[in-house]
Amino acid sequence: MKKTWIIGGMSCDGCANRLARVVGKLEGVDAAAVSFADKALTVEYDPVAAPDSRIRERVEEAGYFVLREADL
Repeated sequence: MKKTWIIGGMSCDGCANRLARVVGKLEGVDAAAVSFADKALTVEYDPVAAPDSRIRERVEEAGYFVLREADL
């Protein structure tokens, strides 16, 4: 599954890179990419091994927050 969320609280490209690394380490996540310009986190993942709630938790643990799902 692939999903994109709009993220709040990022202030630089370093924040985006950090968030991609942190989410990408979750079990069940195949890939995580963050666009600082779009404030978007895109994750390719197994929703059973890494449910949306766990991904959101990881975003918050990293110091950011999910504003909404992206309309793609």
